[in-house]
Amino acid sequence: MSRTPFFVRRVLARCSYLLPLSIRRRMIVISTYPLGQEVKSWVHEISKETWKGVWIAPKLKDIRQAEENAPEQDLILLYIHGGGFTEGYSFMYMETFQAVINKLNDEHNIRASIMSLEYSLSPEHKWPTACREAVECYRYLIHDLGISPYKVILAGDSAGGNLVATTLLQLKDMKTRKESDLPPLPLPAGAALLSPWVDLTVQEYPIARDTLTGRLLEIFKAAYVTETRHLQNPLVSPVYGDFSRIQCPIFVAYGSQEILKPSIEMFISKLIKSNCNTTVLRGDENTTHIWLVCSLMASSKTVYQSDCDAFIAWIAATASTK
Repeated sequence: MSRTPFFVRRVLARCSYLLPLSIRRRMIVISTYPLGQEVKSWVHEISKETWKGVWIAPKLKDIRQAEENAPEQDLILLYIHGGGFTEGYSFMYMETFQAVINKLNDEHNIRASIMSLEYSLSPEHKWPTACREAVECYRYLIHDLGISPYKVILAGDSAGGNLVATTLLQLKDMKTRKESDLPPLPLPAGAALLSPWVDLTVQEYPIARDTLTGRLLEIFKAAYVTETRHLQNPLVSPVYGDFSRIQCPIFVAYGSQEILKPSIEMFISKLIKSNCNTTVLRGDENTTHIWLVCSLMASSKTVYQSDCDAFIAWIAATASTK
C-alpha cells in the first residue's frame, strides 16, 4: 500500500489517462509487475490457438505441472482483468491473487489456483474477440483439463467484469441452443463482478470522486466497439441480457464513488428481479473504481483488506456448497 495520500493517488490515476495508450500500458506494467522470484515461482504462461493466459499458484515448476495440478485443486478461479478493454495484463493484481490463494488455504482449507486470461486488447482487436476468448479459456478448463464446473468460479474487474457477465450469457445460450458450433458447457460454481462496466450505452455520467472519467470511458468504448448499433447487444452491455436462468451465485462489488455506480445498481436490480442468487458488497463512502483488487486505489490498507476478505469469504462459501 502506497504512503501517498489517497486523494493524490486518485488525481494521479485520472491524469495518467491523458497519456497515449502505449505509455499507459507501459506504466501499468512498471507500477504493478511483481518481483522476479514471484514471477518464476507463481506465474506460468500458457498459449493456445484461440487464447492466452497464465496459471497462478505457488511452487509450480512449469506449465505442465500447473495443468496436472489443476484438476486436483479444490477451486479454480478464472480471472479476467480490467483496463477498459485496452490495457492491463493477466497478473497485474498479484497482491490480491496471492492473498486469495493463501487465505483460502490457510483460513478455509481450500486449495486454489488461478487461471488469469490474457485476452486480446483493443483497439488492435475489436469486440467480440475478447468475449470469445473468455469462453474458450473456460472450455479449456472444463473440456481439456476435465475440471468439474463446480470447482470453477469466474471473476473479473471493470471490463473484465463485463466479460464475466457476457461469458455467463454465452454459456446459458449454449444450454438452450443446440447448434453444432455451440457444444454445451455447464455454468460455473459462481461468478464475481468487481466494479463491472455493464452498460456501454451510457453517455451521461454522474459527478463522482472516481479515478475514471466519462471522457475516458468514451475513449475505451470507441476502441472496443466498431459500430454504435452493437452497444445494446447484451454481449457488449450485459445489463440488457437475460439472466433469468443463470442459477450460479453471483457476487457484485462496487464503490460508493464509482462513476459506474448507477449502471451497476441497475444491473444488480436486474439480477435480483431475475431471481439470481446475488450477493452485493458496496464499499464505504470513499471507495472508488476497482479498490477491491488494486490496493493503490483503496482509501486505506484497512479498507482494502477488509473488503478483500469479504470477497474471499464469499469465494470460500460458494466453493464449499458445491
